[in-house]
Amino acid sequence: MASFQSFGIPGQLEVIKKALDHVRVGVVITDPALEDNPIVYVNQGFVQMTGYETEEILGKNCRFLQGKHTDPAEVDNIRTALQNKEPVTVQIQNYKKDGTMFWNELNIDPMEIEDKTYFVGIQNDITEHQQTQARLQELQSELVHVSRLSAMGEMASALAHELNQPLAAISNYMKGSRRLLAGSSDPNTPKVESALDRAAEQALRAGQIIRRLRDFVARGESEKRVESLSKLIEEAGALGLAGAREQNVQLRFSLDPGADLVLADRVQIQQVLVNLFRNALEAMAQSQRRELVVTNTPAADDMIEVEVSDTGSGFQDDVIPNLFQTFFTTKDTGMGVGLSISRSIIEAHGGRMWAESNASGGATFRFTLPAADENLEHHHHHHHH
Repeated sequence: MASFQSFGIPGQLEVIKKALDHVRVGVVITDPALEDNPIVYVNQGFVQMTGYETEEILGKNCRFLQGKHTDPAEVDNIRTALQNKEPVTVQIQNYKKDGTMFWNELNIDPMEIEDKTYFVGIQNDITEHQQTQARLQELQSELVHVSRLSAMGEMASALAHELNQPLAAISNYMKGSRRLLAGSSDPNTPKVESALDRAAEQALRAGQIIRRLRDFVARGESEKRVESLSKLIEEAGALGLAGAREQNVQLRFSLDPGADLVLADRVQIQQVLVNLFRNALEAMAQSQRRELVVTNTPAADDMIEVEVSDTGSGFQDDVIPNLFQTFFTTKDTGMGVGLSISRSIIEAHGGRMWAESNASGGATFRFTLPAADENLEHHHHHHHH
């Protein structure tokens, strides 16, 4: 009690004090008549919220919670409002005794108690609320982005549809030309025929690429089936590594057939792979050595780990923790959604995805997927305990 008396608190406050000690929120009462507006009362809620003992709080100004981060303008605004007898609500960053930051929502009211004005501050820790808000905003912008991507997907499938007709026409003209040549005695006929055959092959190839593109963007319901990793990787390679040969990139797929079958949504996992392949090609654009290695290995808990390594420029140290955040990109033209969506896809499959620098100074991305039971046949005797 003595400490309160020394701050000269009227008896009426004793009653208030008893009531306030059982309130869940933090309550602080300050005396503006004294120099520096010291705290003259604090309830248990505030003690729990901040981790300071009552003795450490009494006599201090509320600013002590702001640590080095006091914003003098903020303090002045609050002061002015209170002197005008207006209540104030602010959200500020405060620090607990152990140094953790929390968002404090302060509602400060001037109150007359026995002809004397006190400032009563109700304090709420709203950190979780703030974090939820931030995450929601992030998700919202991710959605806007995904819808833009799906608009691109629709465009791609419309294009694919359009391109099928000219390709079919090309292939018909070729057939016709071959028929016309059949009766010809021109010495160049064999050469022309072989050129026509080549052109026909290319038209077919274009058709396949377009079909693959359509599958890739056709957003069916997510269906997880038993898929062969080597087949997924090969198909994703056809889309994501177009142009790799021209860039003199050496591709090494060293795949373990014993860890080939995964439970996955084919299109989604191919999207992840295509994204990793394209990133790798971009990262190696300036490199002397250009190797892209893809391997798979069995991992703990019936998972299979896939590793995609390049010999590109790798990461600066501060990049790895941010890599998978929405809109984080180290490219001038990147949308920065690739890795964040890729990680979400892998996590939705029950796996995880991470990145590290590798011995060649390039980047290695790894992700895990659940193995399909067929791989486990030869492990089965372990399980029958």
